[in-house]
Amino acid sequence: MSPSENKSLKSSAARKLGASLRALRKQSGYTIDELADRVHISAKTLARIEKAESKITVDKLFALAEVLGVAPDELIRRATSPYVSDLGEWPEEAVKDLEFAREFIKAKYSIQ
Repeated sequence: MSPSENKSLKSSAARKLGASLRALRKQSGYTIDELADRVHISAKTLARIEKAESKITVDKLFALAEVLGVAPDELIRRATSPYVSDLGEWPEEAVKDLEFAREFIKAKYSIQ
């Protein structure tokens, strides 16, 4: 893999991670200020992470995952899976419907 391809994959993952964080934040009813306060970072830093303009540390990833009620590996999966689209571009209602469907399927089939 060439350096430019590697950089492109990293930026794509950062955009997906940021979009996932933004979608989860909105679904959880947090403003940027509220979530940033809960994880002890600045609102500016969180906004930059959501826009893929700033790197995220492992500590921040774990703190955000905990407050948002998801496993850290779920955030990474969302950011790196070729089958997960950029939910940040979807209407908020569609994202909520997808999350509801996901939870319904997990409950129906006893998936953890």
